[in-house]
Amino acid sequence: MKSSEPVLRGRGDRLTGPTLLANPLDFIGKDHLRERQICAVMDRLAMAEAPERPAATRLLRFLNAALNVHLRDQAEDQDEVMRAA
Repeated sequence: MKSSEPVLRGRGDRLTGPTLLANPLDFIGKDHLRERQICAVMDRLAMAEAPERPAATRLLRFLNAALNVHLRDQAEDQDEVMRAA
């Protein structure tokens, strides 16, 4: 498994700021980067020889909060596309 550590920029635990919604592409780009950061945390945890509790806590917070919102938004968008078709 190849580590994603070089792409890690920050911890990925902060929500994307709503002020970026004024420029949706900036918001999407920042949000996508945050997801890549969390993936790098997952890679590091998977390859760690010992548990890293702070990183695991950040990951769980992301999975329980931000990822649920992201998946719900995708499902709603897909529903809208299907209704429009």
